[in-house]
Amino acid sequence: MCPNTKEKTVILENGSQKGRPMLNENFIPEGPYCYTIDFIEYDRNPNRTPKIKLNICPYWQYNDFRTGNAYCTFCDMNGIPYNYLMIEDQCKICGVKDDF
Repeated sequence: MCPNTKEKTVILENGSQKGRPMLNENFIPEGPYCYTIDFIEYDRNPNRTPKIKLNICPYWQYNDFRTGNAYCTFCDMNGIPYNYLMIEDQCKICGVKDDF
């Protein structure tokens, strides 16, 4: 489970925020992955690969396609060295809504 990122934001006296913005868990998809499947579209030709539309968590980022550096902005951590393959494969490390 990632550290509590909400504690990193400080509300100043004038109401403005200092530090990272507050994060909303409502945008994180349910399930064990950083995405949900929106739909699968099959072609009439059975030899063609189906098109799959994913709803990807807005906090998951793939920073560099050459080096394979995935990053979770919700947890504020990348895959190196912590759970490298989990973040790369879009397996959740945040622990939010990951119940089956």
